[in-house]
Amino acid sequence: MRSYEAEGKLETRTEGNLRFDMGDWGTGLLDYGGVEWMRAGSGIWHGGEYRPAGASRFKGFQLWVALPAAQEASAPEWQFIEASGIPTVGPARLIVGAYQGKASPVRAFNGLNYLLVTLAPGETWVYETPVGHEVGWLSLSHGSLLGDGRYKAGDMIAFDRSDAAISLQSGPEGATFVLGSAVPHPYDLVLGYYSVHTSDEALKAGEARIADVRHLYA
Repeated sequence: MRSYEAEGKLETRTEGNLRFDMGDWGTGLLDYGGVEWMRAGSGIWHGGEYRPAGASRFKGFQLWVALPAAQEASAPEWQFIEASGIPTVGPARLIVGAYQGKASPVRAFNGLNYLLVTLAPGETWVYETPVGHEVGWLSLSHGSLLGDGRYKAGDMIAFDRSDAAISLQSGPEGATFVLGSAVPHPYDLVLGYYSVHTSDEALKAGEARIADVRHLYA
């Protein structure tokens, strides 16, 4: 088992499925578009929350995000949301944030959008970047995208710092990808072994808490 503190973690399925059983945190099935959101906050131990659900393999994305300073020492929180609970906007599933009048049920912080998008072969799609979301990136799970070059599964693209709209076109085999946009984080991040923090003081407090939690599970 591993411990993480002072960050948020998102897991999103793009292929296959897994069953989860976390008692009070929820039980169910995560398949295409299903989401796990873990806000580690002051510290959380985890591992073994999933088991196979019939698929021979699964594929997904895991995104770690730095928490706002006010949430670094907050109580940990876990959410598991099946695909049926995630809103859709055109070809996109709104994993986190608010977009085009829809809002994700994931209880993340403001200033972050994260979408899972599947385009048919040759389909075009424009992401109307929210004002102030000057950080943008995407990562391809399946297929390809056409732009300055041809991007294939496994590639990650970081966009120029801007909140301009992002226009995308899939290649001949279509495309499945995650796309994120965010308001820039206002802190120079301090890196620890388990997580990231907004200050040296927060790092020391987080590591002390992890030592306490580790002792409970030793």
